[in-house]
Amino acid sequence: MASNISMCGICDLRHLSNPSTHWCQDCDEALCSECKEHHTLLKATRGHTTIPIADYQKLPAFVTDIKQYCDIHNEKYQNYCQKHECPICCKCIQDHAKCTESIVPIETVIKHAKTSQIFQDLNQCVSDLQSNITQMRTAREDNLAKVADQCKSAVKKIREFRIKLNHHLDAVEKGLITKLQDAESECSQQIKEVIKSLNEVESEISNFDNILQGIKQHASELQVYLATREIEKQVSDKEKRLTSMMENKHFDNLTVNLEMDTKITNILSDVKVLEQYPLK
Repeated sequence: MASNISMCGICDLRHLSNPSTHWCQDCDEALCSECKEHHTLLKATRGHTTIPIADYQKLPAFVTDIKQYCDIHNEKYQNYCQKHECPICCKCIQDHAKCTESIVPIETVIKHAKTSQIFQDLNQCVSDLQSNITQMRTAREDNLAKVADQCKSAVKKIREFRIKLNHHLDAVEKGLITKLQDAESECSQQIKEVIKSLNEVESEISNFDNILQGIKQHASELQVYLATREIEKQVSDKEKRLTSMMENKHFDNLTVNLEMDTKITNILSDVKVLEQYPLK
């Protein structure tokens, strides 16, 4: 994004300070209302695309940083090198002498970028990821509640059984409840960590969704095409992260159960046996 887009670039060259109202995507320059009107009428620029400066400011920095002109030769991009996956100007071609078969007119590459299949697929992929994350988080939250209910049920069993015992079982009860709490804490921590990771991915995916909608409305075809490729790589990374979590069984349900051995007939004499019961 330009260093000061709040002021008209043309007026600035004339040593005037007029606030900008529009942005020319072809010139990469801010325009005030008067210059915008002249810009629209001039034969050389009447075909340029201008958008309100407020809409331009909504675009993320990595999109607005995509320029229409070559930084090296200050020439407008006219071609695209498919081998190096980058736009080039007429003077850059000499640096791509070995890429002759890979160089095509940039209009051919960016044509219909906003309605291209890759843009639609990426948009759908972001939407699907958002839906999947919502489902995954809901399942984890349900599991979290279920673990809590299971622990409450186990505590109830312990305390009902405890009523039948004498004061000697106080220490055993305390030990069992502590184990349950530790088990719940461990399960809860694992689930919360998964939910936290899902929330992080969801936040990033939601940001991609907002970016896609924003650049579809306000970015140029070149910016959309190049931005789409960048976002596609990042979305792929998020998919791999979710797949890795799934392969590592992060989405498997965790349970906590307490099993009481009904064969114990003399709990008072064998009370220490209870301390050995595992929690699952």
